[in-house]
This record gives sequence, C-alpha cells and structure tokens, in this order.
Amino acid sequence: MWINGEFLRKADFKNGRLYVGDLSFSSLYIDVKYMDIESLRRVAELAGEGFPVCLKQIPSKPGFHKPNPEFGLLISKLQKRGNVKSTWNAMENIKPLISGTDNFDYWCRSTADGLTIFFANPKSQHITFPLEYGQSLTNKMENFAVEIQYQGNKIPMKLAFNPYQSLLLKINKNGKVTFIDISFIPKTPVYQPRIQKGRELWEVERSRN
Repeated sequence: MWINGEFLRKADFKNGRLYVGDLSFSSLYIDVKYMDIESLRRVAELAGEGFPVCLKQIPSKPGFHKPNPEFGLLISKLQKRGNVKSTWNAMENIKPLISGTDNFDYWCRSTADGLTIFFANPKSQHITFPLEYGQSLTNKMENFAVEIQYQGNKIPMKLAFNPYQSLLLKINKNGKVTFIDISFIPKTPVYQPRIQKGRELWEVERSRN
C-alpha cells in the first residue's frame, strides 16, 4: 500500500503496528530517490519507537538548496538502528503478501469475502514517456510462479499472461482461488518507431539559477 508523508505524520504506532485510519501496517518499505526532510523525520521517529523499516536505497533531499546537515544525520541514525534493514529478506518474521512479482505489478483488496488481486500485464511495467505507436505489440505468452501468503497459509500459483491480458483472481477465506475473466482482445497494434530521437521540446529541465 503506497503511503505519503502526510499520512505518515497522521499515523499512530501502537502494539507493534502502524495505524492509518482503517488500515494498519506491520512494516515500512522505502525505495525512493528523494524524500523531504519532514517525512524523513517521521520515519526516523517511527524507527526510534521500534517500527520495522526497510530502507532499500538511501534517499536524497529534493530541490537545489544547500543540503541540510540534519538530513544526513537522520539517515545515519536510521542506518544504525537494528530494526532498519536495507533488503526485504533481512526483515525478521515479515513475509510479503505475494512473492515472485518482480516482473509485473499487482494491486490487492481485502474484503469480508477474502482477497481480490489484480495482476497487471508485464509489458505495462516501467512505462515511460514519450510513448511509441503500437509499442504494446507482442505475440508472447509469459508465465510466472508466485506464492501468496493468506490466512497463515502459502498458496502457490501459476500465472499465465496471454498477449495484452492482465489477470484478476479472488481468494476466499478458505483459500479457494477463482480466476475472474477480464479478457480484452484489442486490434493488433501497428508499431511505428519514433521519428524524432532524443529529448522532446516539452521535456524541459528546471533552471538551476
């Protein structure tokens, strides 16, 4: 679940979990290039209270102003704490909801009936601009093995992504898995490479003056 600095500041840490509204979290996973100092202060505060943090990469302070010495000090304190790790595998007794998803993205919703999980087609991952016409063109099926942690059980799954297709499945409280048909068959894309190479006129950089 993505969460921003504003919600981190509103969150309450009690009984080993972080509560934000109706949601609760057992750990915080950070993998960003930049972080504002207010958010970093809150992360350091939560880590100081014992909340597990996975700091996948060391963030930098955004903007072009002179570095704030406090920023580096907070990072240093975080790195020295025993409950702050640099890899997810090093996190103690915290298993991901789904493992084996490096090549595609997913979203999950928990309801009274169980879990609903949407797995996005791998070609949708890391889309960047500018786009090329028909860049989704493919005739390749991709297969992946994942493992879902639910209700204290491990559920191994085989996911087969047909061209242009994503997947939707439901898991009930008893662990029964049902795939929901969300098939959408588009017209075959016609690929056209970009004529212009390099930076577009609208891709401007902020002045450093």
